[in-house]
Amino acid sequence: MYTAKDIRNICLLGHGGDGKSALAESMLFLTKAIDRLGKRTDGNTTSDFDPEEIKRGYSISTAVLPVEYNKCKLNILDNPGYFAFSGEVAQSLRVADAGLICLTAKGGIAVGTEKGWDALAGAGLPAMFYISKLDEEHADFFQVYDALHDTYGQGVVPLTFPIVSGEKVLGLVDVVSGTATKADGSKMELPGDAADHLELYQHALNEAVAETSEELMEKFFMEEPFTPEELNAGIRAAINSRSLFPVFCGCSMTGLGTLNLLDNLVKYAPNKSPWTRRALPCSSCSRRSSTSTARTPSSRSSPGM
Repeated sequence: MYTAKDIRNICLLGHGGDGKSALAESMLFLTKAIDRLGKRTDGNTTSDFDPEEIKRGYSISTAVLPVEYNKCKLNILDNPGYFAFSGEVAQSLRVADAGLICLTAKGGIAVGTEKGWDALAGAGLPAMFYISKLDEEHADFFQVYDALHDTYGQGVVPLTFPIVSGEKVLGLVDVVSGTATKADGSKMELPGDAADHLELYQHALNEAVAETSEELMEKFFMEEPFTPEELNAGIRAAINSRSLFPVFCGCSMTGLGTLNLLDNLVKYAPNKSPWTRRALPCSSCSRRSSTSTARTPSSRSSPGM
């Protein structure tokens, strides 16, 4: 059994094909909830178990996927990305505590990205981004991040970013800890260009944290470092107040970045909804569908609700 403080309800949003179900599958596999990694092309992902979804090759209704990690339970709400099923998203927003918008490192901001952002803003829910498919040809995390920053403002700050050589992803950098890890989880040294990015992103993160309290703002202007406790509490507060929109990244099929994302969701995602929610921004998102219900997958997903 889990207490309220140990439960995170996370809504996955984004354009169709931008990696929501693959990310959810990676979470389940790496936390040993399932013993094989399903693929949409094989018709065996945990979230898309309905015969019609297997036939079509994409989600048509919301699946609730319980992920147990670090003594917390994350209820992952995997939503359809196709607009004909927007009623599913509306229902997820009524129970979610935060949203994670998925987009690819190759395709960047799509219509589904914008709709996900608008839906979370209208519901008054914290928003986070996950840039997927770092290992695809012509993927460019930094170009996509810059587009997010330009579109949605300076509150969009990476908490992870990739180390890339040519088109090969060598590892990931955790912005909060300042450490880099390879795809196999072992530590690695920061290359010079990654160190430059880290300094830039840590400054942006510290600025967002500083805005959460007068004391932290004073320390920021005095160029005094935050304690780990101050930094973690400030990140949580900034996310919950929608002044910080963290960006994560990874490759769901290889598992790169998935456990780091789960670590961050456990540490920083809200466990309840203390804010006031506003009306959803569009009629298609605010209507309740009488036939639309979130589903729990069949026995292929082992954790109990």
